[in-house]
Amino acid sequence: KMSDVNHDNEKSEMVLKPHSQALIGQVLMALTTAAVTGFVAYKLNKAGLYTHFGQVIFCVMAGFALVSTIALVYLLNVMMSRRAQLTFEQGGMIDHLSLFSFGPISRQDIRKIKIDHHILFGTALAIYINPEGPAVRRLSILKGFLFLIYSLFFGGMIYFPLKWMGVTKHDSE
Repeated sequence: KMSDVNHDNEKSEMVLKPHSQALIGQVLMALTTAAVTGFVAYKLNKAGLYTHFGQVIFCVMAGFALVSTIALVYLLNVMMSRRAQLTFEQGGMIDHLSLFSFGPISRQDIRKIKIDHHILFGTALAIYINPEGPAVRRLSILKGFLFLIYSLFFGGMIYFPLKWMGVTKHDSE
């Protein structure tokens, strides 16, 4: 009987870790966006089109390059960490994969989990955590402040891009 209980506990746990092939894709994305941004800036300057419209186009492209580079730095940080994983358990989850690394999060602290298609993250596992719950209160002052800013932009959802973990939408469901 005890082995059946242990077997059931093993079935109810799911561990997601970063996938090494995601790093290659993100490096290519960061290099491509930076190269295209530089090329557009060069062509705009050479053609004498550095008007307000040209500056807006350049700023938007530079923003994409910056976001792609930030994502690359975050992914490199995650890939170099030994503890980088997201574990779903019977009583909640343990987060050592997100930017905030919440640690243990109880089921009551998780408001919603869904598979979402996000413009920046692509197909991602989106987890909405109670902003006044114990997981957020345990954060350091700096991480708590960063989470507050992050929540303003992303509505309190923590996104885990599925392509970074080598998981498809079908696998995660």
